[in-house]
Amino acid sequence: REDQTLIYSFYSFSLMISLLLTLFWGFCFVLAQVLLKFLLEGYRFSGPNFVFDPKKLQEIAKKHAVNGKSRDEVMDAIQFELSQLYPKHVWAKRQWTWFNAGGWMGTMTFLHASLTEYIILFGSPTPTSGHSGRYPLEVYDFVINGSYTHQPENGIAVIETKVGETAYLGTMKSCAINIKEECWMLEYGRGLLPLALPFQMISTFTTTLDFITMIRTQVIYGSYCVYELIFNKKI
Repeated sequence: REDQTLIYSFYSFSLMISLLLTLFWGFCFVLAQVLLKFLLEGYRFSGPNFVFDPKKLQEIAKKHAVNGKSRDEVMDAIQFELSQLYPKHVWAKRQWTWFNAGGWMGTMTFLHASLTEYIILFGSPTPTSGHSGRYPLEVYDFVINGSYTHQPENGIAVIETKVGETAYLGTMKSCAINIKEECWMLEYGRGLLPLALPFQMISTFTTTLDFITMIRTQVIYGSYCVYELIFNKKI
């Protein structure tokens, strides 16, 4: 009985410590998000470290999206032109993986990833909707196939973004997203990218339990970041 009592006490103590640590890190996460919103809301990131120009990306996406090509032809043309314009930073290989967070699901492939910038081809061939997430990032979505609607926070207006148009999500802002039918986009983000990763990771632990996709995504992203740091000296 004494052994059983010791084991029970040990498990109870371990459980209490785990709960306290969970509450502590949860509090830290909430506090960090509140501070980032207060400090960075609406902030426009700029500086010599940023390689990509949102206006140029918009120009390329629009040029190829409105010329009547198929979805795959548009993606091929955009990726080829970006690889010619940014040969050291845009990957030719596509590694499609799920993106599942905020209640909605899509498919993406990285064209570029570093600690402060990313470019992906992203979208969904089926209807989906959910929360955009709230990040210390600026996010530009250049629609190249189909359309989607979004509802900015603190309002009831619904905005539709069609082929050739651009949607912008400011730093530490959020919105509701709805893809009624098939929609694909070229997405560019800049800012404190590692701080956006918990959005997908937490959804994995709380909803999908798809750790294979989470690990695969982090490995792909991490390998691109390491490449940029070592070979391009880019943060």
